[in-house]
Amino acid sequence: MIREFSDRSTLWLLEDPANLRDLLRILEPGVADCLEFDRAQRVNRSFIQADLRKRESDLIFRIPVRLDDEAESDVWVYILLEHQSAPDRELPLRLLRYMTQLWDLQRREWNDRNLPISERLLSPVVPLVLYTGTQGWSRPLRLADLLAGPEALLRFAPDWETLRLNLHETTPELLTGVNTAIGWALEVMRTERAPPELLRQTLAEAFHGLEALTEEQAGQWFRVVWYFLLLIFHRREPSECTELDATIWNELRRSKFREEEEVARMSMTMAEFVREQGRVEGEACGLRRGLIVSLESKFGPLPPSALSTIDRAGEEELLTWMQRVNIADSLAAVGVIA
Repeated sequence: MIREFSDRSTLWLLEDPANLRDLLRILEPGVADCLEFDRAQRVNRSFIQADLRKRESDLIFRIPVRLDDEAESDVWVYILLEHQSAPDRELPLRLLRYMTQLWDLQRREWNDRNLPISERLLSPVVPLVLYTGTQGWSRPLRLADLLAGPEALLRFAPDWETLRLNLHETTPELLTGVNTAIGWALEVMRTERAPPELLRQTLAEAFHGLEALTEEQAGQWFRVVWYFLLLIFHRREPSECTELDATIWNELRRSKFREEEEVARMSMTMAEFVREQGRVEGEACGLRRGLIVSLESKFGPLPPSALSTIDRAGEEELLTWMQRVNIADSLAAVGVIA
């Protein structure tokens, strides 16, 4: 099990600069088109205090700007993930603090390099807020809204533009209109709590859209499919997981991106996740789920007789069947059907 799945899984998706590029293409194409994402560098730090980590997390990139001349210039892209259920009115103040810390980091770099004063130009900061709460948040992010005093004084408040994606207020057309891996991942995330049938439909649509990616984007495809599997495992009830997992594995096997070794590795890794969960829910329960995932990834949807046999089996029998999956060429060879 992955603790703080919402934070870590979304960060993991956006750690790929190609996914970050495509997210910016959804929100602000002009910004995305002038940045060189193939030279993006992740800044391995966070500005968020420990007591705030359960409601937000961040990701920082430093990315070269595409210029007509040979001059070098960078931009900071600061991604703030907001997972609390309701908007935080003080977010502009926190954003300002994080942005000034980025510039202070750059100032210290200048001092370490003894950079001449004439060359000390701050890099722009592009703040991007991904809000996954269900409560609406339509008000602009303005520091002036936090200031007391007459209107005539509000013009002295620092002002900047913040890119923001309100996941549950964003239409599927915006997320998937530009066919990208991150767009489909966000659309599935948007429906992660929906009834199983709607989530199954969204997953099927996502796989169909992902088939339009190029071979050069295969890495993005695998990252998003991994995310789908982990999302189902962490977000849905155990009674729903088998059918939803089967939807993903069926679509995966039909994809042009499938690679037998990679699919087998994904299957075994998911089985380990399930076994780990079994130590909490009961070892036999975890083994049972892991066995079903492994069998369906190799042989396709299981017949009712096999599911019934697995449901009645004890822990030792389940362990034996798990060990046979990789070398067996049929369900009968595993032992789950006669």
